Amino acid sequence: MDAEQSHDAGAPNAVLRGGPFDGERVHVTSAVPVVRYAGQVRHVYRPTADLDDEYPTMAVYVYERTLIY
Repeated sequence: MDAEQSHDAGAPNAVLRGGPFDGERVHVTSAVPVVRYAGQVRHVYRPTADLDDEYPTMAVYVYERTLIY
C-alpha cells in the first residue's frame, strides 16, 4: 500500500501537530511521512519519537512542509 494512503484505515494511533491538519488523528503502519491533500496542495508531516500530550498513547507527526503542484 502507498505510504500516502496507509494512514487512512484502522484505528487512529498517531496525531498530526502543526500546519492545517493540526490535531487530526490518523492510523499509520510505519514511521514514514504522512501526506495530507488539500486540492493540489500537499502537506507533509514527519514522524517523531514523541508521544502526544493530549493523546498520550499516540505518536506525534509534526508539520514539515507544504508542496504545491
